[in-house]
Amino acid sequence: MAIRKMAKSPAVIAYDSLFADVAGLLETSRQAAGRTVNTIMTVTYWQIGRRIVEDEQRGETRALYGGELIQRLAEDLSERFGKGYSQRNLFQMRQFYLEYRNIFQTVSGKSLAAAALPLSWSHYVRLMTVSDRNARAYYETESLRGGWSVRELDRQVATQAYERLRRKKSSSVSKTPRSGNRDTRPIRARVPRAGGRIRRVGPGERADPGDRKTAA
Repeated sequence: MAIRKMAKSPAVIAYDSLFADVAGLLETSRQAAGRTVNTIMTVTYWQIGRRIVEDEQRGETRALYGGELIQRLAEDLSERFGKGYSQRNLFQMRQFYLEYRNIFQTVSGKSLAAAALPLSWSHYVRLMTVSDRNARAYYETESLRGGWSVRELDRQVATQAYERLRRKKSSSVSKTPRSGNRDTRPIRARVPRAGGRIRRVGPGERADPGDRKTAA
């Protein structure tokens, strides 16, 4: 007598779909080699974060596993792919997508995504620790412009380079005299008048020669 297999619940099917999609992304990215591998992995982590968030929003796996979703996914990915997929790393990928979700509306290919996320994964992990978005944008821009290594980026963040730059600019502005505070009233010349008294001559006026002659 044949043994009937028990049908999977919708929640189990949803999780299996999540795991299959993430595993597929990793397998595809591992086929890439050479100089682009870091960029491709950064994009792949963004896609993994997006996939996790989308699954959470649908709610099927949350209903089944609750807070254990990331833990279960981390265990299964680690068993299949080895190190690098701990709960902490998966939470970072999730945060990565949430922080950079608007960097491009659709990911139609790895080349497009790579152009939008040009730094290494380690750079972005460090950048995500900077809560001030303006400061984060500054460090990200300078990392690209100056070719900062992760170590240099860490040093700049640790020494608060952005905050020091802001204070320097603020101090420079405060020391600049404001034109609105200067007395712009015209200076009136003092011309001797007859009898020894002095008459002030404003702009556009000419001193009366008779005044000077009398004074002389």
